[in-house]
Amino acid sequence: MSDEEKSIVVEGGKKKSFNKFLIIGIVALLIIVILAGISIVVGEKIINSRETPSYREKIVPVVATVGLEEFLVSTRDNQGVIKAQVELGLSTIEFAQVVEQHKGEIRDMISRILVGKSLSEANVSFSSGELQREIRDRLNSILEPYLDRKASFFGRKEPGEIAQVYFLNFLAK
Repeated sequence: MSDEEKSIVVEGGKKKSFNKFLIIGIVALLIIVILAGISIVVGEKIINSRETPSYREKIVPVVATVGLEEFLVSTRDNQGVIKAQVELGLSTIEFAQVVEQHKGEIRDMISRILVGKSLSEANVSFSSGELQREIRDRLNSILEPYLDRKASFFGRKEPGEIAQVYFLNFLAK
């Protein structure tokens, strides 16, 4: 073999190994891009999932409280009565005026929620905190039309909300 033929073989071998590295590099880059895309999609689904654990609920500080008269209602299954003393924790002092003006609607909604529970449902939902969340969410939805959402001079005005429902006494018997 002449020197010229040897150099062609060596050059051809270098070219083949370069092509191998190029192909391996492209495949590795594609795998990284695919894995990154999958992790982004999965991460967004986790962040945007509707069912979030209760410990991740937004925490709204309670600034004022408004007490309501005692509730005494029969259960849905007429197997007992529910007696409850409720106090509402509010996120702003100004919101107390809205609550005071609509106490009748608030009491009616709470009564309807309590009457809609059987004796066992009332005990379970009270123990788990679900009853407090249900009352809070329903009251906030009925009070929403009465909120003043005009922006103040210094920025967005916080309209307030019911941040917490406290049961001072609860008896389902």
